[in-house]
Amino acid sequence: MKKIIMICPASSQPRYHKRATSLNKYFNLKVYAFKRKVYEGNKFDNNLEYVDLGYIEDGKYLARVSKIISTAWKIRKEESSDAYFYALSLDCLIIAKLAGLKKGFLEIGDLRIADTNSMLMKMLDSYLIRLVSGVVLTSKYFFTNYYQRLGVDEEKFFVIENRLPAETKRIVKQPMLDKKRMKIGLIGLLRYEKPIKALIALVQKYPDKFVLECYGDGRYKYLLTEAKSESIRYHGEFIYPDDLAKIYSNVDLSYTVYDTGSKNVCLALPNKLYESAFFGVPILCSSNTALASEVNKLGIGIDVDVNDEYEFEQALLAIGHTKINQWISNAKEIDSTRLIDNSDKVISQFLALKT
Repeated sequence: MKKIIMICPASSQPRYHKRATSLNKYFNLKVYAFKRKVYEGNKFDNNLEYVDLGYIEDGKYLARVSKIISTAWKIRKEESSDAYFYALSLDCLIIAKLAGLKKGFLEIGDLRIADTNSMLMKMLDSYLIRLVSGVVLTSKYFFTNYYQRLGVDEEKFFVIENRLPAETKRIVKQPMLDKKRMKIGLIGLLRYEKPIKALIALVQKYPDKFVLECYGDGRYKYLLTEAKSESIRYHGEFIYPDDLAKIYSNVDLSYTVYDTGSKNVCLALPNKLYESAFFGVPILCSSNTALASEVNKLGIGIDVDVNDEYEFEQALLAIGHTKINQWISNAKEIDSTRLIDNSDKVISQFLALKT
């Protein structure tokens, strides 16, 4: 069986764990991963061969240069250049190429390159894409709204949406009852300041109407922990996917409002789309995004403009039991197979073409 070296920018990302499980079915897999001091309870399967690359910090790109070089040297010494690579970021792709790995694949879950105006960076991105056998995207919008415009080879690109693991049990939300404060769930990585502040302010203003149930961790956790209100409840980190059913059963609306100043955010399809639909919890998301298009198409929630304080407030106040229950009903009609991870199928397709 051919060997593949999976290089990850974080060890706790559930998407990486799902991909490792799939790749291990087709290859002799070895995982090299950095750590980020967040969600460390989420780990790779103990049966996988795993190398801990130590910690790196978000945003400190210059400090990563030495890590990139030392990691590339480590892999070059330990692995054969005949092994394939599977890189989960552009940094990891650079590591793979510096390590002398000749053939492999790149997965792009965050299209951060789209947020730069630097032509040099975009040319570098386009050049790096040409060095791989295949590119996996987590959103079809990454291709149609960005890569297609670069004139790259469309046959190189495959989409694996960030769906739920196959073993996840579906427990669909029951209809919302009258005379109940609406529980808004803020779930996952807490990395967008403005939407979190807007939600906290709303809940503090209308504690008789809303409760904020937060499950997660990240840079802006302190906004929740420092908020002095019975209506704002911070529950900390959780284990994916083990805790999802319990979390979603405790909320009436999934708050998936992000900072739309980023093109990456506007084009991404986050895992919250599939989780919310799977468990029957309606979504509140940002307007003018790919996520909003999918949510409206499925009829499982509403989009809002967090930049307009008045419109944001009025939109949430207008969400009543009737709307919530209709969105729950629409979610129940979605076939589970559309929400469950299909990476095995897609990986087998691009391996057949590219290896």
